[in-house]
Amino acid sequence: MTDAPLSLNFPLTPAEDWHDRLRHDLGDDFMETLTWQPLEGIDLRAFYRRADTEALPHVQKGISGRGMRQSGPAANEWTIAQRLPLDAPNLADRINAACTSGADRIVVTAAGTDASADLSAALRTALDTAAHHDTEVHLDGGADAWAMVAESDLDADTPLTYADPHLLRAMRHVPAEAELPAPLRRPAHPIIVDARLPHNTGLPMADELALTLGSWSQALATQGADAFSAGLPHRVLVAVDTSYFLEIAKLRALRFLLPQVAQAYAEMHDTEPVLSTSEVTLYAETSPRSHTLFDPHANLLRAATQGASAVIGGVEQLTVQPFRRDAHDEAPNADRLARNTQLILKHEAHLHRVADPAAGAYYLEQATHRLAEAAWSRFQQIEDAGGLPSWADDFLQTRVRITREERRMRIATRTDVLVGTNHYPDPDTPVPPQKTPSESPAQQHFNHQPPAWVQPLSLSEGYDVLRLRVQQLEPRPTALIAPVGTPSMRSARATFARNIVGCLGLRLIEPLGYDSIDAAIDAVHEHTPDVVVWCADDDTLTALLDRAPTNTLDAITIAAAPPKAVPDAQTVDLLLHRGAPTLQRLHQLVERLGA
Repeated sequence: MTDAPLSLNFPLTPAEDWHDRLRHDLGDDFMETLTWQPLEGIDLRAFYRRADTEALPHVQKGISGRGMRQSGPAANEWTIAQRLPLDAPNLADRINAACTSGADRIVVTAAGTDASADLSAALRTALDTAAHHDTEVHLDGGADAWAMVAESDLDADTPLTYADPHLLRAMRHVPAEAELPAPLRRPAHPIIVDARLPHNTGLPMADELALTLGSWSQALATQGADAFSAGLPHRVLVAVDTSYFLEIAKLRALRFLLPQVAQAYAEMHDTEPVLSTSEVTLYAETSPRSHTLFDPHANLLRAATQGASAVIGGVEQLTVQPFRRDAHDEAPNADRLARNTQLILKHEAHLHRVADPAAGAYYLEQATHRLAEAAWSRFQQIEDAGGLPSWADDFLQTRVRITREERRMRIATRTDVLVGTNHYPDPDTPVPPQKTPSESPAQQHFNHQPPAWVQPLSLSEGYDVLRLRVQQLEPRPTALIAPVGTPSMRSARATFARNIVGCLGLRLIEPLGYDSIDAAIDAVHEHTPDVVVWCADDDTLTALLDRAPTNTLDAITIAAAPPKAVPDAQTVDLLLHRGAPTLQRLHQLVERLGA
């Protein structure tokens, strides 16, 4: 045995040695090949070393570890919040169940509610029930919540928090001239910036952070010196999606960008800045942007990933959305599973034991720095343009449209995978109930419909629309996945085809395979499917199409093969192959099915 450190037996490999090996394997442009360019306003290399992080400003300033969070009984403690629809018929029972089973705070949302419902009474029920458990209540719902507050009898002393209105106005959820409800004008109202709005539209993270800083800047300007009064909490509500490491970096970047804005206003009012990195309060909510309508239980996995990112990123409060994409779904276990996701992260994964567990990770430190740098540059552009309203009019709408289209295109071509929607679908998931849209409190109060460009982005929407069309057909259409010929090739192509055709929810017939062309043709006549998908090696496919051309089968014929394998495009109705526009192909199939 020796006390010598193990590192003596594993000397560091110089960075140039790594580069030489990569240059040998990938060519002189290896660095460009290994650079990731997500749609978040930054790019990242495949690997970083200690030297890449030592010069970063936040690392040099020691903004990491306990410096990132307030100290407390646990190093990384957070509040478990339960999100509930305000118009739930059994709201009091659901609040009681949440408060006695692990929830520390209640979030009631007015979003998606019906303006004709007595929401004021429901809110009073929520406040009274939560007070019985000594639990705080936050009213969520953006413009709908604001409208409800304006029409209620709440006073300035009501123990209720809401989101700050500046982003609501800038992103046109509320008319710019709308008057702020009296309960929101109280001097000590906490600054709660709802940063979910830019996220939900699909904007890149850099823009999301910049808009958050811009809204927070306006909130500070509105409150003036009161913003720095002792004990006034400063809160930001952030949406966290499934880009695991980048979401961690986003939260860490925001934590040390906000004090920089506060510093400027403290100097303006000639006061000492009271906001340090550890005093920023970040609330997070799992994003519904990547949640799927079909195969909703996959959303449980997404919520676990999102929640872990939020906790490692250092949030003070976390809300996990129910696994059903419709927040008003009365799934009996949706509340419990959302709550238990956090309880597992805390009491089984013990993620609350370590302060800033991302500190020192070279990749995460670089991602934090790059996001902060890009966001600050964009924030300066916002300020130079005269603040949020001017910048939104000149730039924001175009930016939203471009990024939304890019995100949708990545899903449509399967460049990005959305499990259960464009890959690994469950064709037997039943059609979920569709809620008929009704007039919302915001529409009724403001006589205002938010513009289309600010509507929340749903990544699965293009596939959902097609699948809902198909599942309205009676009887449910069937598809025969027909593997023929060489076992290895037919199996690979059958798996590929199943993962595409299954996205429409067709009833799949999936034999192990047919050893002869005659057996495959006989199976088509036996099963009489609406769709037959030939899955075979190129030579077998050519022979098969010669024996069974499209016009001899009473079914839509698809070949899972590259174009070179089917030189005469008239011999099949559709081709499925890598690189093909998946959503476009599915749309063509839906049209042929008559849906």
